[in-house]
Amino acid sequence: MTDNNLPNNLSSKQKEETSTVSNSRTDEESLLASIEASFSGPLPPPQILEHYEKIIPGLANRIVNMAEEQGRHRRKMEGKIIEAQILDSKEERIERRIGQILGFMIGFIALLISAYISINGSPITGSVIGGGALVSLVSVFVIGRRKEQFKKEEVIKKEEPKKEDIKNIDN
Repeated sequence: MTDNNLPNNLSSKQKEETSTVSNSRTDEESLLASIEASFSGPLPPPQILEHYEKIIPGLANRIVNMAEEQGRHRRKMEGKIIEAQILDSKEERIERRIGQILGFMIGFIALLISAYISINGSPITGSVIGGGALVSLVSVFVIGRRKEQFKKEEVIKKEEPKKEDIKNIDN
C-alpha cells in the first residue's frame, strides 16, 4: 500500500504506521512462500545441497553420509525384525505340535481308562469318562481353529483400506 492509496484524513504518523504494517505483510507473505517449499525423501534436492555446501563447507557431504547411515540402519533393523518373526513362527509351530501330541496322549489315556472301567464292571462311568474326554478334545480343537481363523480375519481387516479413507482420497 503506497501513500497515494491512503485516505487524506490520516495524520503523517498514521500514514507511516500503515505503511509499516503493509510492508510487514509483504515480508510475511514472502516468508510464508519460502516456508511452503518442501521436498520428500532422505536427501534434499541438489540445488539445496549446493546451497548448504556454500554456507558451511562439508555440510552436503555430512548430510549425504547421514542419509546413507540411516538407510543402512533401517535395512539392518528390518532384517532383525524379519529374523525375529521367522523365529517366532518356528517356536509357535513347535509349541502347537507339542500341544497336539500332549492332547492326543491325554485323550488316548482317558479313552483307555474309560475302556478299562467299562470292561471291569461300570460301563456308565466308563462311558461318561470316555465321552467327556472326546467332547473336551473336540471342543479344544474347534475353539483353536476358530481363534486362528479370527486372527487371520483381523489381519485381513487391518490390511484393507477403510471406506472413510477411500472417500477422503476421492475428495
